[in-house]
Amino acid sequence: NKNSYLTAIIITRNEELHIERCILSIKKHVDRIVVIDSGSTDKTREIVESLGVEFYFNKWNGYSNQINWAIDKVSPFSTWIIRIDADEIIEETEIVIKKYLRSLSDDINGINIKRNIYFNRELVRYGGIYKKKILRIFRSGFGRCDNRNMDEHIIAKPKIIDSNFVICD
Repeated sequence: NKNSYLTAIIITRNEELHIERCILSIKKHVDRIVVIDSGSTDKTREIVESLGVEFYFNKWNGYSNQINWAIDKVSPFSTWIIRIDADEIIEETEIVIKKYLRSLSDDINGINIKRNIYFNRELVRYGGIYKKKILRIFRSGFGRCDNRNMDEHIIAKPKIIDSNFVICD
């Protein structure tokens, strides 16, 4: 019995500058937002809780470990999971992600989204990162984070499809 259809997981540490913008960008798309923090000393926790979002502490032991801890925490209670960084936002769209997911067939376990990176408020259109597709939405039980210290990726069991959703960093 799943309590949430789509849960967002956000990894934080001292993200008071970004976390509110991130949460507000994703709120309409998900049923539940879970923040996993590794010991913020700024106002991250107060901001998260003031927005009615769940806040958990997990001691830092690498990015992949943090993401997988979050996946394990929410998987029993979610059908789908979306991972978003605190300094990212979901680009505004008429399509609501949780409604889109309900329209998919049962054999789909992962969704690629486009990721745009901005530097000094300018969209980076070179270096092989422009609109790069990355797996960020996956069915519970079908996705894990690979064990890297940086540039970690979610790995999911097929079938994985592309979507038109865009995350901006």
